Amino acid sequence: MFYWILLALAIVAEITGTLSMKWASVSGG
Repeated sequence: MFYWILLALAIVAEITGTLSMKWASVSGG
């Protein structure tokens, strides 16, 4: 169970990082 929590956190962090980088490039920041 603990492993799945870590896996979910890793996926969320990956998605958040990708979206923030995309948003930064879109907004010119």
